Amino acid sequence: MVRQSVSRWCFDAYPLETLCEKAVGIGLAGIDLLHPVEAATVRSFGLACPVTAAPEHESGLGCIERAFNRREHHDTLEEIYRVLIPAAA
Repeated sequence: MVRQSVSRWCFDAYPLETLCEKAVGIGLAGIDLLHPVEAATVRSFGLACPVTAAPEHESGLGCIERAFNRREHHDTLEEIYRVLIPAAA
């Protein structure tokens, strides 16, 4: 069985609730790249959040240029992801 999901940013024009209704209607399993505050809405429709969006941190960390590809950012990013991962689980 294939379980497919869709990325949130591809459908920014839709309110999240509408996207969830449409996702359920076509048999998707989840919506990816959500922020933690959106995960509860998706779960209420019986959908999963397999992958969270990059963190929005006041330090600017999380974008491609300032992420795990630079060792000097690892400690701060680890703190951020310790919050994000349980929120998406």
